[in-house]
Amino acid sequence: MEKSMPFCLVASIFCLIILLIFLIIGCFFVAREARKQELREKHARRMQREMLIVGTEMLGMKAPEEQSEEPGITPEKVVVVHMP
Repeated sequence: MEKSMPFCLVASIFCLIILLIFLIIGCFFVAREARKQELREKHARRMQREMLIVGTEMLGMKAPEEQSEEPGITPEKVVVVHMP
């Protein structure tokens, strides 16, 4: 009896296919977690900006200008508050 493919070759190809499937699934999970982290950071920046605006309004000062939300641009702004 002659075999068309040795068992070892078939088993190794099957294992490679299974590993490839796990790799693809893992990439989806990593991408999803990265997106969640990005949304958390964006929400934290928004809340920080709102707290800064509310704080300056409570002190009777002019509220800072709105910052651009363009991707890749993260302007840092330092607000110095002088008590009257």
